[in-house]
Amino acid sequence: MSVEAADIYKHEQENGVAVGYKLPERKSDAYFRLFKVLLDDSLDSMELEKSYKRICRKKFSFSDKYGNAYTLAVVNVKFNYIYKQQQKLKAIQERAKANKILWHGFISLNEEMSRKIDMPEKCMRLVKRTFGEFFRDMGLDPKNIDLICSLHKDKPHHLHIHFWFAEKEPKCKYRKKALEYRHKGKIEKAVIDRMHVRLNAFIDERTDKLYIARNEALRELKRITFPKSIVSEDEVRKELIALAKAIPKDASFFYNKKDMVPYREQIDKTVNKLLLYDKRARKADLHFYERLSSLQRKIGDLYESSKSGNHYPIAPQNITLIQELEEDYKRRQGNIVLHAVKNIKPEIYERKFRHKVNDNSLKRKLAIKYCAAFLIWLAKTYIFFLR
Repeated sequence: MSVEAADIYKHEQENGVAVGYKLPERKSDAYFRLFKVLLDDSLDSMELEKSYKRICRKKFSFSDKYGNAYTLAVVNVKFNYIYKQQQKLKAIQERAKANKILWHGFISLNEEMSRKIDMPEKCMRLVKRTFGEFFRDMGLDPKNIDLICSLHKDKPHHLHIHFWFAEKEPKCKYRKKALEYRHKGKIEKAVIDRMHVRLNAFIDERTDKLYIARNEALRELKRITFPKSIVSEDEVRKELIALAKAIPKDASFFYNKKDMVPYREQIDKTVNKLLLYDKRARKADLHFYERLSSLQRKIGDLYESSKSGNHYPIAPQNITLIQELEEDYKRRQGNIVLHAVKNIKPEIYERKFRHKVNDNSLKRKLAIKYCAAFLIWLAKTYIFFLR
């Protein structure tokens, strides 16, 4: 469905947007609002904004015989966006005809929480933040999944999302040599339990607050490991140099690598010591763990239906969200410290060989060295006297 030039011009005048060859940055928001007015409101704002930035950085203007000015940018965005979405949907429909398992489910919220998914953008954010881990728990590759979601508003007192997903390409190996689609269709209870907790935490906005606190804590740790801070702070420099001497030069400086396993305990201790030297970093770290404790209490309430109103029984032994979040936080902290250690490692002098206490070969080498130095000095003195 195209947009008439007269309508474009009318909305341009109402939104106070001037027509020109190149749009100044300060007017870009006004033009984007114009796109949202003219195009279908059900379109995903994030995808639409990407198309807008990619295609319409320049505005091509023209005038009719009456002197009215128009722009072609809106029509281009509409065509490009809708065309790509239709092509994707057709490809998914074709792949669904193959002999494979098709999974279907729904997410239903009560009247109080329904406002959290009352717009398509909110639903897409929920799906993007939670379904990746859900597919990994199932043993599937998130990049090899066709996923379709639909928001149903027919019952306003409890909005719900229907979702459908299937594998794109066969990647499983069974008895046959050729790759096949997955045979097992049943989803284990542990996977559903973890997804249930993940959705509850996201809808309650606990994870958002946790991620904000985590990013702030990591930012403060990064600040005290900058080269400028290392030079000015003696305590920080001493801790990083001690860790740098312990780690081999040819090691891969990433916390999750195998060759870092023997040094992880020392890396964690170094992080804790660095936090003790800086008040802001220590406060940010404490704030993260407060958020983590709050999320843990919320998850604990989900186990008891009397507290949370949750009618789905969750087995506590299946839930590993808190442990995963804490391990991820430590990994990120370790990588920040290891990055600083990697930068100062070349500046540290390290002996290649360690000799024994009474090493005869070392004594012999030193004697030859001193003897050679004495003979050179003697020769220089003799030449001086001859002159």
